[in-house]
Amino acid sequence: MKFLQFFLIVFLSACQSVNAQVEQDALLLKTSPEIQKELTETIAKMLGLKSALLNADDLVKSSYLPFDRVKLRDQNGLLMQGLETEKPQVFKLIKKGDACWLLHLNTDRRELLSKAQCKTNHASMRQ
Repeated sequence: MKFLQFFLIVFLSACQSVNAQVEQDALLLKTSPEIQKELTETIAKMLGLKSALLNADDLVKSSYLPFDRVKLRDQNGLLMQGLETEKPQVFKLIKKGDACWLLHLNTDRRELLSKAQCKTNHASMRQ
């Protein structure tokens, strides 16, 4: 009987420690120029670009960030390269423990956002 109690205690504590490290969809708690700079630099690095242009509220209301390259157009508004066939690059903000991670869904590459604080996106979990 004592062995069974010991086993249950160990099993339940192991489950709790695993749950603490589960990845969850997340939202930024707040933005600042410092956080925006880190986010912009991280996305540019992950895409192999010199820079990236983001909105101030990206990842504040949604865990997902679709990113399209700027399409060059002529004076008539037509695409200069012709038909655009590149898929958008999609990023997802996740929370693992207390850390915020940016996941590039196209490549499964992830980068830690050391300056950002995030919260679990419960609305995303219901979908």
